[in-house]
Amino acid sequence: MILDDVPSAIGSLPTVLGNAGIKYFIEGVNGDRAPFATQGLQSLFYWEGPDGSRVLSHIAGGYAMAGGLISSLELAGERLPGLLASYENAGYAYDAVLVNGAFSDNQGVAAWLPEVVEKWNAQWEYPKLILGRPEDFFRYIEQNFAAKIPVMRGDFGAWWEDGAASSARETALCRRAEERAVTAEMLHSLAAVLGGAPYPKWDFDELWRNILLYDEHTWGAAGSISAPQAEQTIKQWEVKGSFARQADAASGQLLESGMVKLARLIPAADLVVFNPLAWSCTNLVTTAPADAVQDLKTKRMIPCQTLPEGGSCFVAGDLPSVGYRSYRRVASTGPVTNAVSFSGAEMENEFYRVSLDPKSGALNSILDKETGRELIDPESEYRLGELIYVSGGEGSYAVHSDLKGLPAPKFTYHRQNGVRVSQANGPVFGELASEATAEKFPKITLRVRLYRGLKRVDVRCELDKEETTAKEAVYIAFPFAFDVERGGLWLEYPDAITEPLKDQHSSACRDWYAVQRWLAASDSQATVVLSPLDSPLVTLGGLTASTWPRQLSLKRAHVFAYVMNNYWHTNYKASQGGRHVFRFSLTSARGGFSKRDAVARGWEMYSPAVAQSGGGPLKPLLSAPAGSLIGVEPVGLPLMAFKQAEDEKGFVFRVCDFAGVGGKLKLTLPRPARESFTCDLVETHAVKQDSHGKTITAPLKPFAPSTVKVQFH
Repeated sequence: MILDDVPSAIGSLPTVLGNAGIKYFIEGVNGDRAPFATQGLQSLFYWEGPDGSRVLSHIAGGYAMAGGLISSLELAGERLPGLLASYENAGYAYDAVLVNGAFSDNQGVAAWLPEVVEKWNAQWEYPKLILGRPEDFFRYIEQNFAAKIPVMRGDFGAWWEDGAASSARETALCRRAEERAVTAEMLHSLAAVLGGAPYPKWDFDELWRNILLYDEHTWGAAGSISAPQAEQTIKQWEVKGSFARQADAASGQLLESGMVKLARLIPAADLVVFNPLAWSCTNLVTTAPADAVQDLKTKRMIPCQTLPEGGSCFVAGDLPSVGYRSYRRVASTGPVTNAVSFSGAEMENEFYRVSLDPKSGALNSILDKETGRELIDPESEYRLGELIYVSGGEGSYAVHSDLKGLPAPKFTYHRQNGVRVSQANGPVFGELASEATAEKFPKITLRVRLYRGLKRVDVRCELDKEETTAKEAVYIAFPFAFDVERGGLWLEYPDAITEPLKDQHSSACRDWYAVQRWLAASDSQATVVLSPLDSPLVTLGGLTASTWPRQLSLKRAHVFAYVMNNYWHTNYKASQGGRHVFRFSLTSARGGFSKRDAVARGWEMYSPAVAQSGGGPLKPLLSAPAGSLIGVEPVGLPLMAFKQAEDEKGFVFRVCDFAGVGGKLKLTLPRPARESFTCDLVETHAVKQDSHGKTITAPLKPFAPSTVKVQFH
């Protein structure tokens, strides 16, 4: 695999590559806005992932390198000796050097490359130029120097991921589309396996295509910053943004049609709720307006409450693992008890007591009543949920990262000012809401919710923003009162959990981090888990974005959601305005950090249960009003995928052992299997497994994804 241009290679990448059958990796680093991306790195090493997978890796100081080295015989004579001397002076252990690529962006293949190689080799005995593929070079090194290749573990960070915050609205749409796509795949797979319904593979392929095309780094026109109103800039952004909008629309349609199919499999009900998680849980359900619902299995009456953003919600208990629970809509049966109690700007339920500071309009206290712990650091400069607007940075190394040639940025930090505080209460949740203003933000609404029967704090930031092309950044503060030197701070990467303070290489990006579903902080006595639902980027310890710190100094778990910026000088959007919504959920518990518990809590907040009006057939395939359709053991392994196989011959189940339990994976299927196989991430190298009716067992490698392909009768 070759990753040219983008200097972003996170620590779980070797696990993903190794489990996809990829043996070799090249990163051709573009050092623009990545000033330390290649420093301190050996030229060749086995990069080892958390699960022990290894890929032979080369971090190159660029790409299209032959063009600046041997584009003519004369140039080769001038520059090759210096290149080879630099390797020799660095103690290079091998007798072959990789020159990464020949032709730059948007260039065709030219005749000079083979011509120069042929002429050089005819004139010189040493060094020989070999025109070959990257795998030819790597195989040669392994065959001749395997014992000399060092092994490296660690994370190189996400240097360029800050660009995603230059179009925060579309990034949020795409982030939610990906989460909905996984749930929709499960629903359509269940309908296909249980009821024989056709699986809409083309629709899912198109959905994932749009997700990937939005996430891909080519964001917009080269003149997007210098000429934001130019026709090319506007039209290129329209194409780019359309990928997120199409993904959002398609994921919603596929989710709804999948829920309709599920509802037809079970006894008729007014409302069917599906839990995509591989464990039973209690979770919040949002649905159309209703007074109350009745659980058709337990006959329990559950109150609903109207949401200010539309629809209503209720707390559903005992949602079965990858399963459903049915409800009947009913009228309210009399007075109900409110979920919280208020005292001024303070709100309290059975789990938390929260206090809102009227002066700032943000939270100054969250007390966990079960543990007696205050979650917000009282010594922090900022309050939890507070917006910080940062202006300045033009003409500095915040934009071009030339630390020697450009001055340090001069930032101005603008705090928000509270205007008023309001309260709302009901049988499901209580809400403290504040209105505030800040520079470029004529209105900031912060909604904080506590629920009856659900240990969770929801924070919803609704922002009205003025548009400007002046350099800017926007943060939302989460200053947790946890001494991470006594515990630690962790975040979820794709297929891995990383600890930034310990797992990063010295060349890694420390300005920001991209969170998959959750991050957690602990002081070994208590732990808090935060799920940023709409904005993946965070900074740690301070407002560090585009200041290029070499070290991360973090005593307290002060986390800042990095929700907007326009620091880039090319490609990304020059400005953004209008209405934006950023949602966050958090929970806490007694004791030190547990990977398994953090995954469970983080996924519960990030991957919601889905509701759909019922109305199944007269003779449904499933007889019970609630039930689990897929079981996963050990408990706590998230089901990351259940979808039709790429060859359309069977269905694929994928889990990830984030906690490193290992041993045996046990799957309980929705119907008996005919054959089952383990395979890699790209669904090749199948190995047949034992299957007994609806139960399959397969090896579970610690800290690795595991994929099982099943063919049903």
